[in-house]
Amino acid sequence: MEQIALAMEQYYYDHGTYVIPGTGYDGCSCGWFNYQDSSHYIKSIANGLEEAGYFTEAPLDPLLTSDNQTPQYMKYQCGSGFYVYAKLEAPSASDQAAFDNAACHTGYGMNYAVGHN
Repeated sequence: MEQIALAMEQYYYDHGTYVIPGTGYDGCSCGWFNYQDSSHYIKSIANGLEEAGYFTEAPLDPLLTSDNQTPQYMKYQCGSGFYVYAKLEAPSASDQAAFDNAACHTGYGMNYAVGHN
């Protein structure tokens, strides 16, 4: 997740936005990070970052065996920043605190977040 956050910061430095055009749910650059399908997730956020040169191979939640499984990492814009969310199997109190301190929350059972508002 830290690799994703660092790639997002570098993308922002280069482009002045955390939005990777045409990626994520209906092109909003938000939602499931690696997911792609033929309707709402035409290009994953991960693929957008790979194509832009920020990853040679984007991180995948270690419990997943394919990009089309859920739950997986999620990315959302939040104010002028972003958060990347995950569902940890056994979150510690500090993991939960990181999630609780995130300015924007998402559902899907997520309990950990990195990023900033």
